[in-house]
Amino acid sequence: MYRTGLTAITILLLSQICIGGEPKMADPFTLDGLRYIKARHEKEGVAVFNNNGVRGPGLTLSFFGKLNARVLDAYNLNVAKVVLSDGTKLPLEKVRTKSSASNHKDGWGIALGSDRQSVGVQVDLDVSRIVDFQMISGTFMISAPSGSEIIKTALLEDKPESSDAKSGVTVEMCMNWGSGRYFLLKVPNAEKVQGVSVFDDKGNEFEQTSPFQSISHNQLKLFVKKPKDSSFRLRLDTSKDVKEEVVSFTIGPLVLDK
Repeated sequence: MYRTGLTAITILLLSQICIGGEPKMADPFTLDGLRYIKARHEKEGVAVFNNNGVRGPGLTLSFFGKLNARVLDAYNLNVAKVVLSDGTKLPLEKVRTKSSASNHKDGWGIALGSDRQSVGVQVDLDVSRIVDFQMISGTFMISAPSGSEIIKTALLEDKPESSDAKSGVTVEMCMNWGSGRYFLLKVPNAEKVQGVSVFDDKGNEFEQTSPFQSISHNQLKLFVKKPKDSSFRLRLDTSKDVKEEVVSFTIGPLVLDK
């Protein structure tokens, strides 16, 4: 569908992600896919029938890259400049990849991988045909961890409202999920959690069937391969501090198959 011959894609991080070294891309951004929407289906009110989330006719490009350091979150993607292959600058009103606000975390168009290093971004443009690009540039934000503090909970029961007063961890919800159990936990400063281990009452570690997810300031999703009603303990690796950093990126040139 596309080719990226002689494509040079680079990313520059404007500030440090972790103490003791300048962050770099372990793997540079590469084009992962594209989607072209030719027309809006007026009757259904969407650009592609039954495809929720599209922002109208145009071109969406997906890119994948990897940082050399683990981060806690990636958000507020803004594409600031798009230059077509003929040197024409695309008007900003034609660029739909913009964070809705700078004072809160907006995850549209950007995703951090479960390894907390891989980053996927989407560039969504209002253009009337598939075009080549000289350059695409913009910024996004990351939450960078600093330091580490280990928190161990007391034994928790596999039921809602089970809690540990010392750590402040509470089970808000639990249910069967695939081959294991799903937990929604109240965890103070959940956005600072950078590692989770789960143990039974004898100290044996349970397998996590999916990566944990911090979904708010004090909520954590956990997917554990364990029997229903069996008690468990948590070991949380929590960052002592979190800093917001700006990431500036430049992509191009980019040549697509028509």
